[in-house]
Amino acid sequence: MENKIINGDCLSILNDLKPKSVHAVVTDAPYNYEGGIMQNEWDNIGTPKEYQLWCESWASKCLDILKPGGHIIAFSGDRSHHRLMSGLEDAGFEIRHTIPWIYGTGFPKGQKLERWLDEEYVEEFGDWRSLLKPAVEFAILARKDVEGSATKNQMKYGVGNLNVEACRIEGKKPNRLITTNENADSLNYGKNTFQKTSGMAKGISEEGRFPANLILDSVMAEVIDGMSPVSDIEGEDIGASRFFYCSKASKSEKTHNGNVDNDHNSVKPLDVMEWLIKMVTAEEQIVLDPFAGSGTTLVACKENNRKYIGIEKDKEYVEIARKRLEHT
Repeated sequence: MENKIINGDCLSILNDLKPKSVHAVVTDAPYNYEGGIMQNEWDNIGTPKEYQLWCESWASKCLDILKPGGHIIAFSGDRSHHRLMSGLEDAGFEIRHTIPWIYGTGFPKGQKLERWLDEEYVEEFGDWRSLLKPAVEFAILARKDVEGSATKNQMKYGVGNLNVEACRIEGKKPNRLITTNENADSLNYGKNTFQKTSGMAKGISEEGRFPANLILDSVMAEVIDGMSPVSDIEGEDIGASRFFYCSKASKSEKTHNGNVDNDHNSVKPLDVMEWLIKMVTAEEQIVLDPFAGSGTTLVACKENNRKYIGIEKDKEYVEIARKRLEHT
């Protein structure tokens, strides 16, 4: 069932997947906006409590399908991520990180308050709004319990830790030097080979900065760079270069330069999804997306030599995802 997208409700389809068969779950689940985002029914789950119970329901099924120590990364909004986190915890996951994605390109959605008298418009009532400008979304990183220690779990199942080396932040110079014994080699973790944490030849320097639990878009990156000193006490440049940053998905990215007609309302940037799947998997491992939408997670997997299983309820989006995969 690898490298497929399945049309159907994930609450049903997940029952058919083999227990302990996937290495990670990476998904952009519905946020449960009131009335649905852009009035889309698929995003309107119900009351906040109903949304939390719904999250627990699908997360429980994902927990069974994940290998021990496998991670899940799921997005949610600023008003609903606490319900997603509670649902994940109630399902049996351990919350490991909250990763904010902060951007400066959001548009104000709150309507301006106006004064009416006997159903007749009189004047604007100053600049009072119902909401602030949106500037943040959250990716929740959680983990299934490991068997024994995280190291032993990694050796047996190939998961349990984060693949830091694959998602380091490019910088102008390396963070530090790694010094190890000359006999350092590799360990065989299941079907995949990973390098030991200490397994770098003596004197070889690492490239890139250690990843942080923060994502910025280019606008916020410029803001932070403008506020930061030139360098830290070690003489390294600081500012946005310390963090992963990526702007929202452009039309050309969503449509593969006009080759695919993609009208999905909430497409995540490909770079973001690539960074996240590399964080929780190695090459050839399997990523599950139970809310595949127009297929960005699946495209990210294909681009980075990961296997994938996508589930999407809307048949139209399934066809869009398949076309995007064809153009990848």
